[in-house]
Amino acid sequence: VLAPLLVGFALFWFCLRGDFKRASELVGMVIVGGVLCVLISAVLPTAGGAGYFPADNEFYRGHYVVFDSSYKHTLTQLRDGAGMDVFLLHPVGLIAFPSYHVCLALLLILLVRGTGTVGWVIIGLNVASMFSVPVQGGHHLSDALGGLLVGAVAFWIVRKICALPDQ
Repeated sequence: VLAPLLVGFALFWFCLRGDFKRASELVGMVIVGGVLCVLISAVLPTAGGAGYFPADNEFYRGHYVVFDSSYKHTLTQLRDGAGMDVFLLHPVGLIAFPSYHVCLALLLILLVRGTGTVGWVIIGLNVASMFSVPVQGGHHLSDALGGLLVGAVAFWIVRKICALPDQ
């Protein structure tokens, strides 16, 4: 939940600073990372840890949990070939491996390096977000590690292959 908000903030912040190269790289990396996550998830679909080992209702009482196992129902419907309505006001996350949130967090960490105090705040929030993914995000550790790998590949692709000129 936090990573997409920080992506929007970082994009706005880069533009305010006049750092349009980093803003462009961020957009490219978010797209490349997303495409890679979707393609990998299509080949290796998983339901995440909480999809297979959901906590009972008693666990959720009195605990603030961002994630619960209700998304598995949607994933199961898709696997069974059932149609699915898509509502933009109620998005449903379907990718468990690799974790796109971890991918976004790594991309932000790499892009805001050396940008001062705001950059350090963004880095801190993203590191915390990465560590919370197995607990609050319903992911296995392998999902998070896969997200790190996809983020690194997306960073490399945009930085090396797409090599944007300085603006």
